[in-house]
Amino acid sequence: MSENQGEHSLDIRGQGMSMVLTGKTTLEAPKALNVSHCSIVKWMKKHNNGEMSCDKSRSGRPKVMERISKMVVHKSLTKKRQSIRNLSARLTAAGHPVSRSTIQRYIVKELGCRA
Repeated sequence: MSENQGEHSLDIRGQGMSMVLTGKTTLEAPKALNVSHCSIVKWMKKHNNGEMSCDKSRSGRPKVMERISKMVVHKSLTKKRQSIRNLSARLTAAGHPVSRSTIQRYIVKELGCRA
């Protein structure tokens, strides 16, 4: 298998499928492309079922802070005596539950300020 196991570019996938479709066996194509036999078989199976050969979008972890929460935190930086704990309590009471540590992480990493 290639050095990045499990991840092959769309170009490699296309080449592998076209090699098999033009007459090479599923044992010859992986040797030429330096991929595993199983990868070629999976790609061909998807192709025969009519599925796309491109990557499907992955959901990933959902964002904790919504756009509204970010705007409130950003505006609160201009006010004095605005604690992160109070911000968290205000946002949670308004229906946007965000923890204190999430707000602190957003202020430091995204806004570049000291919290």
